[in-house]
Amino acid sequence: MTRIATLAANTHLLTLLGRTRAQVDDLQVQVATGKKSQTYAGISADARQLIDLETRTKVLAQFDHDNTVVATRLEATSTTVDGIESSINTFRELLLSASSGDPLTAQAAQDLQAQAFRTLQDIQDYLNTDLDGRYLFSGSKVRTPPVNLPYTSLDDFQATYDGARVVYPPTRDGHVGMRGELTHAETGDLTMSDADGVGGGDTITAANAGAFAALKVGATITLSGGDSGNDGVYTVVSIDPTATSITIDGALTNASGTIGAAPLSVDNSVAVGTDTQATIRIGNWYQGDQVTQTHRLDDHRSFSETITAAAAGFEKIIRALGLIAQGTPGTAGALDQNTNRMEEALQLIDNGLNRASSGTPFGTEQAGSLDTISMELGLHQSIISETTTLHANLSALFEQRSSALEDADQTQAITSLLEGTRTLEASYQAMSRVQQLSLVNYL
Repeated sequence: MTRIATLAANTHLLTLLGRTRAQVDDLQVQVATGKKSQTYAGISADARQLIDLETRTKVLAQFDHDNTVVATRLEATSTTVDGIESSINTFRELLLSASSGDPLTAQAAQDLQAQAFRTLQDIQDYLNTDLDGRYLFSGSKVRTPPVNLPYTSLDDFQATYDGARVVYPPTRDGHVGMRGELTHAETGDLTMSDADGVGGGDTITAANAGAFAALKVGATITLSGGDSGNDGVYTVVSIDPTATSITIDGALTNASGTIGAAPLSVDNSVAVGTDTQATIRIGNWYQGDQVTQTHRLDDHRSFSETITAAAAGFEKIIRALGLIAQGTPGTAGALDQNTNRMEEALQLIDNGLNRASSGTPFGTEQAGSLDTISMELGLHQSIISETTTLHANLSALFEQRSSALEDADQTQAITSLLEGTRTLEASYQAMSRVQQLSLVNYL
């Protein structure tokens, strides 16, 4: 054995060489990636702050994604409202023309009713708009079409609403105030009686007290599955204070008095007797709900989405179209026999559009119109736009600060890499020289 280097010396030299090599490798990675380290441990002093900044940036990105989805939905909703407004304005012009010209003929009335029903169908289609499988106007019931008008033609519609025995609901309560069924178990036996004594039953009384608490004056009800021969469609004319009896004939009367400037009446009857099986279905075209949807813009801000197909602006317009479309031609319920309906419908349409109106034909109306719906949509779109700008600014700031924490100084990294490379080369040379040293060289 003539070599001078010992095992311990070799081990120490290899350790120093490995350390230098690791430093060079780290500097090569810094130059290639532009980052100080590939792990948080490499920047342990700033790791906590960097993780917080990265988390905040990801949270903002998720909020921005959600906001973009909602912004698209709001834009589609706004476009739908514009379509409804255009459609009803077209009908309004026809209604104005028909009501301000010569006396309404039977043919002109039928033409106007046909247009009212087409407009009603158009609005149903608009309000049943869906985006990505979500119906826009159903409240929280986003998988359910909000509007269900079960009539395929004007004749079908008028077979139910003949304008005399059954009238289209004149008030919001009667129109969309309640839906569902009252089973025989809930009402008990139904007694049909002639309360006014003029012939023909006009009153339905439930065996169970308060059974009719869910009903509203003006609502459309359907009796079915009965054994008294009274299955059919009726208008709720009045409800007694105990909500145990309803009338289906005479002037519509609620807690405020008779409904309509000229009291609105129906002429209907039931066969006197007792029904031990009937179910009462409450008519209502709105299939959604009134649950408020809350959209979170970020950790600190949110807004509520309250627009549904039953919103006051839409509801008044649909009610106005129903008032015009009802009434079988050639009968006492026909439009040409009840021309006051044109003025009533026009007032409802103007209230629904937020135009100046000469009054509210059926009492106090719920506030709201297409204008207020459009303003709410515009406000929400503006809020999302402002939030998107704020998030973009914050993300840029977070990115700038993150870069300061994790990005390497390229000039310094390259200089250190060159120095490290030279040091590594010198180390290899020194290692080689030491390995070559031998006692023979000194003998």
